[in-house]
Amino acid sequence: MQRYDYEQIEFSALPADVLVAFDYWRSLKADRLAPSWPEFDLMKLPAHLIPYTNVVDVVDGGKDFFCRFYGSSLAEIHGKELSSKLVSTAEPEELREAVLISMREIIEIRRPMARVAQIYPRHVVTLQSLIRMPLSDDGKEITNIVTVAQYQRGVRDSKEIVATTFTSKSG
Repeated sequence: MQRYDYEQIEFSALPADVLVAFDYWRSLKADRLAPSWPEFDLMKLPAHLIPYTNVVDVVDGGKDFFCRFYGSSLAEIHGKELSSKLVSTAEPEELREAVLISMREIIEIRRPMARVAQIYPRHVVTLQSLIRMPLSDDGKEITNIVTVAQYQRGVRDSKEIVATTFTSKSG
């Protein structure tokens, strides 16, 4: 039984603060493929979203992703620190595979994508709204992806939902 999924949404459906992050990305992008990592300043994002932000380096065209930055609230919710680790090493497998698919899609479409992450502990729960935004250091290839998320239920409740969903023997 599937317990985690992403659903694409319109950018306009993102929470206002996540849209601020998207507007910042667009202001840097101008008429290029994407802004570069050196010019993307995490401190320009709404401060309360930085702990829910991650930045990955694209490894070998998207075969894997190296976590350059993994926000502290993400680490708390998911029960592990992924900074300086490969996404392919993350657990649980079902969640890891959903993240890998979503990131690879950004490389393929070469533009941002807005999503809601839904989790199914017993019934559908919208865990977070997020945007994945590509970065390109050379203007040709996607070299990094920035993800900015807003969790609907706060750290403690989100952590509990994630933990119970992925440790449940029934699902």
